Amino acid sequence: MKTLTSPSRNCTARRAKLLPLFPTLVATLIAASVMTACGGGDDAVTPPAAAAPTPVAPAPVAPVAPADPVAPSPVVPAAFTLTGTAATGAAIAGGAVTANCTVGSASATTAADGSFTLTLDKGQVAPCLLRVTKAAAPPAAAVELYGFAASAGRANITTLTDSALTRALAASPADVFATFDAARATAINTALPAAIGYLQAQFTATNLGSLPANLMTVNFVVGDSFDKLLDNMAVVFLGAGKTYADWVAIVKKAGDLITVTTPIATAAADITVPASILALPLTGKVTYLKTPADVVGFSGSHFFGRGYRSNIQTLSDLYPAYSDVSDCKLSVEGSDFVFTNNKQTTRITSTPRFELNYQGVDYYSVYASVFPTIAYGTSLSLTFVGTPNAAGKADLILMIISNGVITDVTVNDSTSNAVATTTSCGGGTGGNLNTDRSKDVLTLPTDWVAKARVDAVAKGSIASVDKLVTPADLTGFAANVSFGRGTYTTFNADLSVKEVTRISDCMAEVKDGKLRLSSVQAAFDRSFTFTLGTYATIPNGDKLFFLGRESVADLTSRDGRIFVDLRTGSPFVISVDSSNLIGAGKDLLSCPRG
Repeated sequence: MKTLTSPSRNCTARRAKLLPLFPTLVATLIAASVMTACGGGDDAVTPPAAAAPTPVAPAPVAPVAPADPVAPSPVVPAAFTLTGTAATGAAIAGGAVTANCTVGSASATTAADGSFTLTLDKGQVAPCLLRVTKAAAPPAAAVELYGFAASAGRANITTLTDSALTRALAASPADVFATFDAARATAINTALPAAIGYLQAQFTATNLGSLPANLMTVNFVVGDSFDKLLDNMAVVFLGAGKTYADWVAIVKKAGDLITVTTPIATAAADITVPASILALPLTGKVTYLKTPADVVGFSGSHFFGRGYRSNIQTLSDLYPAYSDVSDCKLSVEGSDFVFTNNKQTTRITSTPRFELNYQGVDYYSVYASVFPTIAYGTSLSLTFVGTPNAAGKADLILMIISNGVITDVTVNDSTSNAVATTTSCGGGTGGNLNTDRSKDVLTLPTDWVAKARVDAVAKGSIASVDKLVTPADLTGFAANVSFGRGTYTTFNADLSVKEVTRISDCMAEVKDGKLRLSSVQAAFDRSFTFTLGTYATIPNGDKLFFLGRESVADLTSRDGRIFVDLRTGSPFVISVDSSNLIGAGKDLLSCPRG
């Protein structure tokens, strides 16, 4: 008979044998299993002893890399727009505008009024440096100006914004445009207030007007009060014989802009006329100057600019053809007057010479005629006749002296050329202080001119026709002329002359059927709507005349006139003027004059 062993004792024995064979963690698990298998009842059958398992080392666990963080979606800057006006006083039409931003860029084209809109919807980030460019279209020069947009909204591009940026950078904005970045934007933002303050002080000092502090972003349109500040700049440059480049050179150094805007000193450029000649009385006849003492005291020189030249009129050639001359100048060299232009040099002595006695009257080579005081002031003519050559021909210089200034000169050159010529330069031929007339702009209303000429010719070889005009009739009529010299005359209530002021910054502009005349020196800036056009035919060339009024409905309102000469085949503006002799504030602006 077999002896039975207690189950509990056998389980205990087996546990004693198994546990030392496993690592602590595994032994814990097995112990729990064994306890379950053995149970606690006396009826359990004892299983056969199991062989001790071979200990197995746990498999190495590879370290698990932390999960990649989820990348956030990129933040796309909100779209925005920049709007503004590009102008130099005149609108910059058809200009290419480029915005170079701290991130990205954009481009647009200016409209006829200089306005533009830049749409930045491709992730661009402000601030932005703006640029407008336009190729040269002679006689108009090329344009390249800069503006700045600190944020979305309004941003202009003008000579003033360009000036402010130039001062803020102490360099040309063109030098940094391609490399513009956030650091440069911060530097500009920091320096702009002081730069604008500098320009404000300079405008006040030079009597150009009051600049707003928001000149970079001011909402303006061409023709309004802010735009006239830009016009004032352009006018004084021309009146001073300077350019915008001259202005910028001073701005870079924070210099005194009075050196750029001071008008050409007409007195310094003029010929000094002896007091004895200016004091000649009105006798109603020619006054002959007979001795050297009568003409002593002439000195200096005078620039007239553009003029005419033709053969001297003769019985066989009553209507000679005219051609242009430029750079007319009259100088005093010792006792001689020397007249030059791009086609001739004529020298005549100023010393009087007895020429002949005819019917008891002595005739001399120098003589004068004094005219009564007129709307332009006192005027006289002074003639110098040169020494006759063997053929009895002599050169001649005739001067017109208004308010002590030689305004016009006519010269007969009869001895140095095979064909005698006459040249006229000065106010009557469009002369001015700025001798480079190639910068003048003039286009005519071709349809109206052609029809008016047909009507004038039908009336005869010397005739004129007057026609009412509307802005539509004058489509294509445009002008921009700096005359430089001129006169501004004020009158007393009885229309006697009160004061005549010589100016050297007279400017004329024709646009959209209107004539605008301005002079900073005369504090004159007025516009006139054209109401009447006149076409005159003469055998040696034609002329145009247009009249405008400040109020079309009021025929007593101030008027403005512009004269265009077609004599040389190259139309150009001879002169402009404006008068108010009926209402209060009687005055007259006339250019070129004085």
